[in-house]
Amino acid sequence: MFDIKSLLLYILMFPIFGILIILLTPVLEKKLLKIVALNFSCMSFLGSLILWFFFQKSTGSFQFVVKLFWLPTLNLNFTLGIDGISIFFLLLTTLLIPLCILTSWNSVGENLKEFLIAFLVLDFFLIGTFCVLDLLLFYIFFESVLPPMFLIVGVWGSRERKILAAYYFFFYTLLGSVLICEISPLVIFKGLYETFTKGLSVIHPKGAESESQLVLSFGTRLRNLKSQPNGSQPIKSVVITSCVSRSSLNSKAGKALMCGSTDYVCKCYEGSK
Repeated sequence: MFDIKSLLLYILMFPIFGILIILLTPVLEKKLLKIVALNFSCMSFLGSLILWFFFQKSTGSFQFVVKLFWLPTLNLNFTLGIDGISIFFLLLTTLLIPLCILTSWNSVGENLKEFLIAFLVLDFFLIGTFCVLDLLLFYIFFESVLPPMFLIVGVWGSRERKILAAYYFFFYTLLGSVLICEISPLVIFKGLYETFTKGLSVIHPKGAESESQLVLSFGTRLRNLKSQPNGSQPIKSVVITSCVSRSSLNSKAGKALMCGSTDYVCKCYEGSK
């Protein structure tokens, strides 16, 4: 049974289906190539109209969310969704692509097959740019828009300086997104750090800071070890090496961090519950 929540994924994949059919169509069948490209681009537009019809304007969260697991260990997933802003960008994108194909219906004669494939590839990456919710995939989709646009402007442009215009467009847009490339790893590693510290934390005391939670949970896990593997005396102390700032901890936990006594950490942890 068809699910309206998965419609966004179909809208994204319609251009890919059109590209596959165009690749299997003979080059001499120019009219058929145009009809295939136009039909699949119009299918994406009709799907976006259906999403707009069922879109709940009173909800501020993302809707029609589709999540496909990609790299769960790194918290990287292929997630699609739209909100009140991206729904209009989606409508505008899926409307412009069929209009561009109709406008060039009789003007493009040479390399028609490559021209239509470039527009469908552009359609695919533009839809992904406005619908993907993962930062890394957003950057990939955003940058992937440049190659088909470069070819469309440089090969099928109407002016004499079309190649120079294509280079200007490519490099200016590429340099403008360098900042995103620099910030993306910081955001990703920050999310990995928060996931790691959350996994180590046993209980989140009210008002406790994340660093103190990390130290207390570490001390609690050490106390659960009754003895060393060789059967010697129980563990009494351990040297904790961490980048945790002592000023961010309370006084008891700070003393425990300086002296390295796991028993003291555990007592402090039990007293805070």
